[in-house]
Amino acid sequence: CIKVLDLAGNLLSMESGQALLGIEDIRPFINKSWFDFWKGDADHWAARAATAAAAAGGEGNFVGSFRTPRGELKWWDVKISPIFDADGRPERLLVISRDVTNRKQGEMNFAFLASISDDLASSSNVEEMMQTVGVKIGAHLGLSLCAFVEINEAADEVAIAHDWHSADVPALVSVYCLADFLVEEFIHTAKSVEDIVVRDNAANQHAVAQNITAPKLAQLICLTRL
Repeated sequence: CIKVLDLAGNLLSMESGQALLGIEDIRPFINKSWFDFWKGDADHWAARAATAAAAAGGEGNFVGSFRTPRGELKWWDVKISPIFDADGRPERLLVISRDVTNRKQGEMNFAFLASISDDLASSSNVEEMMQTVGVKIGAHLGLSLCAFVEINEAADEVAIAHDWHSADVPALVSVYCLADFLVEEFIHTAKSVEDIVVRDNAANQHAVAQNITAPKLAQLICLTRL
């Protein structure tokens, strides 16, 4: 994504990369402060510091994130260089932003998994593990409930002995009749694939039985282990 700014950080033009930002019309952003894209305090001030360095004749560089106008969170490796006038003084600024979202997500996922591994190694029992790890998994994935669900087709039952849930969601710890908890199609799918994601249970209705949807169960991520 290549842009030209004035020395105060206002956007003068976008040479390329408009599609990366999901912007159909760049005109409403022209002559507006580029800093307005960076909402987080750390990213905002990093952008200002890099711009100031380039405006003084040096080079500015930082890695930061912001949400595109479409709401997509992206990470950028940003380099800012001065464009000099005929007298050798900074006149405008060239900004080259490289999308490094995949790299940053990989780094964050690795750090998250390392933290989870440390928690698992130090947990002394399943209940402690569920509460400690559940909080982190819930925060990382934006979940309201994490549970260990054991399906016993021979006994026609589903048992949940441990779960973690947010304050506004009731616990699911109990033993259920299989047909009261999971629909037949979900059970069949679970046998053929490893992981299952249901993005809208109300619309899909192919996973959890309707009498279990009361605890605000709108989406489901299921890691199946046979």
